[in-house]
Amino acid sequence: MPRVLTIQGYIFYFFAADCAERAHMHVKKGGANGKIWIQPEIEVFYLKGFKQKEKRQLLKLAEENIAQLTEYWNAYCNN
Repeated sequence: MPRVLTIQGYIFYFFAADCAERAHMHVKKGGANGKIWIQPEIEVFYLKGFKQKEKRQLLKLAEENIAQLTEYWNAYCNN
């Protein structure tokens, strides 16, 4: 499970077997978890257990760090 980014308590990661899917990140914080697509644009697949404020913060962090998230996905999955 490649861990890509930990920021403000949010952990962005994906599973090696996920490379067959379109680019995305799983995210967790405490007991909450979710999955967001990062290509072709940031889009929520699901977010469970996050409060509305946390969802907004999570998406903001994903957007601010999209280059790093995408770069890591591509480096791992496109080799």
